[in-house]
Amino acid sequence: MPLAELFEFSSGLSKSASEFGFGNPFVTFKDVFYNFRLPEELTQLVNTTEPDLRKCSVQRGDVFLTRTSETLDELGMSSVALKDYPMATFNGFTKRLRPKPETQLYPEYLAYVFRSSSFRRSVTAMSSMSTRASLNNDMLARLTIPVPDLSTQIRIGNCLASLDDKIELNRRTNQTLEELAQVIFQARFVASASTTLNAHWAEGNIADLALNRREQVDSDDLDPGTPYTGLEHMPRHSISLWNSGISDGLLSAKLRFKKDDLLFGKLRPYFHKVGIAVEDGICSTDILVLRPKTSNLRAFCVCLCASDEFVAHASAGMEGTKMPRTSWDLLQKHRFSIPGAQTLTAFQSQVGPLLGRITSNVLENRTLATLRNELLKRLFAES
Repeated sequence: MPLAELFEFSSGLSKSASEFGFGNPFVTFKDVFYNFRLPEELTQLVNTTEPDLRKCSVQRGDVFLTRTSETLDELGMSSVALKDYPMATFNGFTKRLRPKPETQLYPEYLAYVFRSSSFRRSVTAMSSMSTRASLNNDMLARLTIPVPDLSTQIRIGNCLASLDDKIELNRRTNQTLEELAQVIFQARFVASASTTLNAHWAEGNIADLALNRREQVDSDDLDPGTPYTGLEHMPRHSISLWNSGISDGLLSAKLRFKKDDLLFGKLRPYFHKVGIAVEDGICSTDILVLRPKTSNLRAFCVCLCASDEFVAHASAGMEGTKMPRTSWDLLQKHRFSIPGAQTLTAFQSQVGPLLGRITSNVLENRTLATLRNELLKRLFAES
């Protein structure tokens, strides 16, 4: 059925920069772009009026589409509200599709049909490119989605939602595990670093603990399906590398890494991009590949390099203005206390299993996402 028969189209708020950062919850472009379903909590705020709230409300069943972007691949990305968001409004770079009262549409189903490859292809085929890709109401009206009976929508939506529920649970679990690992690290090594209990600790730097691996590879010599990690795949303030790409289409030399290596983003290090490699692969040369010298150093290295203190040091020593970077040489200038082998082994025994669980959850999420995407292709292949 055409979208015009199913939905009312609305544009979002357009506010000056001074109106953001306070007020009421706000659906951002990124909230829509990165999520099949709107996040449980909207973290961004905007100063809104009563007319804003009436015109741009967010309620269960609303579909949001990115309406303008730099590239066609980023256009028409969708996210669906699975609950009401009181006092919330949405971004002007998105369109809201609100189901008409007479329609029978299951929001959980909509979350997936709009992300299906068939719908994405139809958006790309219809959209226009000038300096930016755009999607207007007339174009939206002509797009179609398959609308089975309500019971079938519910079966499809609930099946796929169960996969995303598990993905989200793993994400929350990893956040808790990462926080716990840092709490233990801070308590054992940062808060007590200057006490007499640690009089036998040695002073050193990151080179005493890890090797900087610089095994360059030409992307032309790789299997096109080789896992690739760029800075765009690394989340901020999290060692869980949920996403990755493949080497197919890469043009420049990259660095090889091994499973359990530590990847440290050296371009704009204040973005705090530090993560554990969950498989062998290659990465951007804007990432340092660090490999602990011994197995009992792994947990300490991970927690140290992911700590706010270490990242702050890396950021303070940046070189360059437009594209500021840290480097292995600069990181070595940071001196800190290194506990003895027995203490490091004990820490590895305590925190190592947490890191192992984090890695397992990342791998499981990648498997679940692949299954979900394959089901999407099969369900809507002929739509």
